[in-house]
Amino acid sequence: MALIGDTVATAHVGILASTPPHVWIVVGALVVVTGSAASAYTDNLRVERRIYWLSWLFGAILMSVAVANRGWKLSAITLTAIAVVAVIVAYFRTSYVKIGGRVFAYTITRSQPDPAPDGSPHSPADPPPDSYGGLVTAATHWWTLSVLSVGAGGVGLSEGMTPVTIAAIALAATALALTGYLDARDGFDIGRKQRGQLLIIVIASIPVFLVPALAYAIGYYIDRPARGS
Repeated sequence: MALIGDTVATAHVGILASTPPHVWIVVGALVVVTGSAASAYTDNLRVERRIYWLSWLFGAILMSVAVANRGWKLSAITLTAIAVVAVIVAYFRTSYVKIGGRVFAYTITRSQPDPAPDGSPHSPADPPPDSYGGLVTAATHWWTLSVLSVGAGGVGLSEGMTPVTIAAIALAATALALTGYLDARDGFDIGRKQRGQLLIIVIASIPVFLVPALAYAIGYYIDRPARGS
Protein backbone atom coordinates (compact mmCIF):
# COMPACT_ATOMS: atom_id res chain seq x y z
CA MET A 1 0.00 0.00 0.00
CA ALA A 2 2.82 2.37 0.84
CA LEU A 3 4.38 1.64 -2.54
CA ILE A 4 1.09 2.41 -4.31
CA GLY A 5 0.73 5.66 -2.37
CA ASP A 6 4.26 6.72 -3.24
CA THR A 7 3.63 5.89 -6.90
CA VAL A 8 0.43 7.97 -7.01
CA ALA A 9 2.13 10.89 -5.26
CA THR A 10 5.05 10.71 -7.68
CA ALA A 11 2.62 10.68 -10.62
CA HIS A 12 0.82 13.76 -9.28
CA VAL A 13 4.08 15.62 -8.83
CA GLY A 14 5.12 14.61 -12.34
CA ILE A 15 1.87 15.96 -13.80
CA LEU A 16 2.27 19.26 -11.95
CA ALA A 17 5.88 19.61 -13.05
CA SER A 18 5.26 18.68 -16.69
CA THR A 19 2.23 20.93 -17.25
CA PRO A 20 3.20 24.47 -18.33
CA PRO A 21 2.06 27.13 -15.83
CA HIS A 22 0.01 29.03 -18.41
CA VAL A 23 -2.16 25.93 -18.92
CA TRP A 24 -3.25 26.01 -15.28
CA ILE A 25 -3.99 29.72 -15.57
CA VAL A 26 -6.09 29.26 -18.70
CA VAL A 27 -7.99 26.29 -17.27
CA GLY A 28 -8.61 28.13 -14.00
CA ALA A 29 -9.86 31.21 -15.84
CA LEU A 30 -12.16 29.05 -17.96
CA VAL A 31 -13.62 27.49 -14.81
CA VAL A 32 -14.35 30.96 -13.41
CA VAL A 33 -15.87 32.25 -16.65
CA THR A 34 -17.93 29.10 -17.17
CA GLY A 35 -19.24 29.15 -13.62
CA SER A 36 -20.11 32.85 -13.80
CA ALA A 37 -21.94 32.32 -17.09
CA ALA A 38 -23.76 29.23 -15.82
CA SER A 39 -25.10 31.12 -12.81
CA ALA A 40 -27.07 33.33 -15.19
CA TYR A 41 -29.14 30.36 -16.38
CA THR A 42 -30.97 29.76 -13.12
CA ASP A 43 -33.61 31.83 -11.36
CA ASN A 44 -32.67 30.47 -7.93
CA LEU A 45 -30.45 33.00 -6.18
CA ARG A 46 -29.13 30.42 -3.73
CA VAL A 47 -28.05 28.14 -6.58
CA GLU A 48 -26.48 31.08 -8.42
CA ARG A 49 -24.51 31.97 -5.33
CA ARG A 50 -23.16 28.43 -4.88
CA ILE A 51 -22.16 28.13 -8.53
CA TYR A 52 -20.38 31.49 -8.41
CA TRP A 53 -18.33 30.80 -5.30
CA LEU A 54 -17.49 27.19 -6.22
CA SER A 55 -16.29 28.20 -9.69
CA TRP A 56 -14.09 30.93 -8.24
CA LEU A 57 -12.76 28.53 -5.59
CA PHE A 58 -11.79 25.81 -8.06
CA GLY A 59 -10.50 28.37 -10.55
CA ALA A 60 -8.34 30.00 -7.89
CA ILE A 61 -6.89 26.65 -6.84
CA LEU A 62 -5.99 25.79 -10.42
CA MET A 63 -4.40 29.19 -11.04
CA SER A 64 -2.40 28.95 -7.82
CA VAL A 65 -0.96 25.65 -9.08
CA ALA A 66 0.67 27.66 -11.89
CA VAL A 67 3.03 29.25 -9.36
CA ALA A 68 3.35 26.26 -7.01
CA ASN A 69 6.89 25.58 -8.23
CA ARG A 70 7.92 28.98 -6.83
CA GLY A 71 6.89 28.16 -3.29
CA TRP A 72 3.77 27.92 -1.18
CA LYS A 73 3.90 31.60 -0.20
CA LEU A 74 3.38 32.75 -3.77
CA SER A 75 0.56 30.22 -4.15
CA ALA A 76 -1.08 31.58 -1.01
CA ILE A 77 -0.71 35.16 -2.26
CA THR A 78 -2.25 34.14 -5.59
CA LEU A 79 -5.18 32.47 -3.87
CA THR A 80 -5.74 35.51 -1.67
CA ALA A 81 -5.56 37.95 -4.57
CA ILE A 82 -8.07 35.95 -6.61
CA ALA A 83 -10.37 35.69 -3.59
CA VAL A 84 -10.27 39.48 -3.20
CA VAL A 85 -11.17 39.92 -6.87
CA ALA A 86 -14.05 37.46 -6.49
CA VAL A 87 -15.43 39.37 -3.49
CA ILE A 88 -15.09 42.75 -5.23
CA VAL A 89 -16.86 41.51 -8.37
CA ALA A 90 -19.62 39.91 -6.29
CA TYR A 91 -20.08 43.03 -4.14
CA PHE A 92 -20.39 45.44 -7.05
CA ARG A 93 -22.32 43.27 -9.52
CA THR A 94 -24.33 40.65 -7.62
CA SER A 95 -26.14 39.66 -4.43
CA TYR A 96 -23.72 36.81 -3.75
CA VAL A 97 -21.93 38.23 -0.69
CA LYS A 98 -24.00 36.92 2.21
CA ILE A 99 -22.68 36.89 5.77
CA GLY A 100 -24.71 35.96 8.82
CA GLY A 101 -27.95 35.94 6.84
CA ARG A 102 -27.40 39.46 5.53
CA VAL A 103 -26.69 40.28 1.90
CA PHE A 104 -23.97 42.85 1.22
CA ALA A 105 -23.96 44.61 -2.16
CA TYR A 106 -23.09 47.99 -3.60
CA THR A 107 -26.63 48.89 -4.64
CA ILE A 108 -29.72 48.93 -2.47
CA THR A 109 -31.71 46.68 -4.80
CA ARG A 110 -29.07 43.94 -4.67
CA SER A 111 -28.88 44.18 -0.87
CA GLN A 112 -32.42 42.87 -0.42
CA PRO A 113 -32.92 39.60 1.52
CA ASP A 114 -33.04 36.32 -0.38
CA PRO A 115 -36.45 35.14 -1.60
CA ALA A 116 -38.31 32.72 0.66
CA PRO A 117 -37.55 28.99 0.20
CA ASP A 118 -40.77 28.61 -1.82
CA GLY A 119 -39.50 31.23 -4.26
CA SER A 120 -41.77 34.07 -3.21
CA PRO A 121 -39.84 37.36 -2.94
CA HIS A 122 -39.71 39.45 0.21
CA SER A 123 -41.31 42.86 0.10
CA PRO A 124 -38.49 45.25 -0.84
CA ALA A 125 -37.56 47.74 1.85
CA ASP A 126 -37.92 51.41 1.05
CA PRO A 127 -34.57 53.07 0.30
CA PRO A 128 -33.29 55.52 2.91
CA PRO A 129 -34.45 59.09 2.26
CA ASP A 130 -30.84 60.28 1.89
CA SER A 131 -29.92 57.66 -0.71
CA TYR A 132 -28.79 58.70 -4.16
CA GLY A 133 -31.65 58.06 -6.56
CA GLY A 134 -32.84 55.18 -4.41
CA LEU A 135 -29.94 53.14 -5.80
CA VAL A 136 -27.01 53.67 -3.43
CA THR A 137 -26.96 54.65 0.23
CA ALA A 138 -25.30 57.92 1.17
CA ALA A 139 -22.62 56.10 3.17
CA THR A 140 -21.74 53.76 0.29
CA HIS A 141 -21.63 56.61 -2.21
CA TRP A 142 -19.38 58.71 -0.02
CA TRP A 143 -17.01 55.83 0.67
CA THR A 144 -16.69 55.50 -3.09
CA LEU A 145 -15.83 59.19 -3.34
CA SER A 146 -13.31 58.73 -0.53
CA VAL A 147 -11.56 55.93 -2.42
CA LEU A 148 -11.39 58.07 -5.58
CA SER A 149 -9.98 61.02 -3.63
CA VAL A 150 -7.43 58.93 -1.75
CA GLY A 151 -6.36 57.42 -5.06
CA ALA A 152 -5.93 60.84 -6.64
CA GLY A 153 -4.07 62.19 -3.62
CA GLY A 154 -1.86 59.13 -3.35
CA VAL A 155 -0.87 59.20 -7.00
CA GLY A 156 -0.22 62.92 -6.81
CA LEU A 157 1.94 62.51 -3.73
CA SER A 158 4.03 59.70 -5.17
CA GLU A 159 4.20 60.59 -8.86
CA GLY A 160 3.70 64.34 -9.08
CA MET A 161 1.64 65.94 -11.83
CA THR A 162 1.79 63.17 -14.41
CA PRO A 163 -0.98 62.40 -16.94
CA VAL A 164 -2.13 59.57 -14.67
CA THR A 165 -2.38 61.98 -11.75
CA ILE A 166 -4.34 64.49 -13.80
CA ALA A 167 -6.74 61.76 -14.93
CA ALA A 168 -7.24 60.59 -11.33
CA ILE A 169 -7.88 64.16 -10.18
CA ALA A 170 -10.34 64.73 -13.01
CA LEU A 171 -12.26 61.56 -12.16
CA ALA A 172 -12.52 62.38 -8.46
CA ALA A 173 -13.34 66.05 -9.10
CA THR A 174 -16.07 65.23 -11.62
CA ALA A 175 -17.72 62.72 -9.29
CA LEU A 176 -17.58 65.15 -6.38
CA ALA A 177 -18.87 68.10 -8.40
CA LEU A 178 -21.88 66.09 -9.57
CA THR A 179 -22.46 64.87 -6.02
CA GLY A 180 -22.35 68.42 -4.71
CA TYR A 181 -24.90 69.52 -7.28
CA LEU A 182 -27.23 66.63 -6.38
CA ASP A 183 -26.91 67.29 -2.65
CA ALA A 184 -27.85 70.94 -3.06
CA ARG A 185 -30.61 70.21 -5.57
CA ASP A 186 -32.23 67.66 -3.26
CA GLY A 187 -31.99 69.98 -0.25
CA PHE A 188 -29.42 68.06 1.79
CA ASP A 189 -26.66 69.43 3.99
CA ILE A 190 -23.07 69.27 2.78
CA GLY A 191 -22.02 65.64 2.52
CA ARG A 192 -25.44 64.32 3.58
CA LYS A 193 -24.00 64.06 7.11
CA GLN A 194 -21.19 61.72 6.00
CA ARG A 195 -18.65 63.73 7.97
CA GLY A 196 -16.04 61.02 8.32
CA GLN A 197 -15.79 60.44 4.59
CA LEU A 198 -15.87 64.17 3.94
CA LEU A 199 -12.89 64.66 6.25
CA ILE A 200 -10.99 61.88 4.47
CA ILE A 201 -11.67 63.56 1.12
CA VAL A 202 -10.42 66.94 2.33
CA ILE A 203 -7.22 65.45 3.76
CA ALA A 204 -6.63 63.29 0.68
CA SER A 205 -7.11 66.34 -1.54
CA ILE A 206 -4.24 68.28 0.03
CA PRO A 207 -1.47 66.78 -2.20
CA VAL A 208 -3.49 67.73 -5.30
CA PHE A 209 -4.23 71.32 -4.26
CA LEU A 210 -7.65 70.46 -2.75
CA VAL A 211 -9.11 70.10 -6.25
CA PRO A 212 -11.55 67.23 -5.42
CA ALA A 213 -12.82 68.97 -2.28
CA LEU A 214 -13.16 72.31 -4.08
CA ALA A 215 -15.01 70.60 -6.92
CA TYR A 216 -17.63 69.41 -4.44
CA ALA A 217 -17.99 72.91 -3.00
CA ILE A 218 -18.40 74.40 -6.48
CA GLY A 219 -21.01 71.81 -7.41
CA TYR A 220 -22.86 72.40 -4.16
CA TYR A 221 -22.95 76.19 -4.23
CA ILE A 222 -23.19 76.92 -7.95
CA ASP A 223 -26.62 78.11 -9.02
CA ARG A 224 -28.06 77.72 -5.52
CA PRO A 225 -30.17 80.92 -5.70
CA ALA A 226 -31.77 79.69 -8.94
CA ARG A 227 -32.68 76.45 -7.18
CA GLY A 228 -34.50 78.25 -4.44
CA SER A 229 -31.87 77.73 -1.72
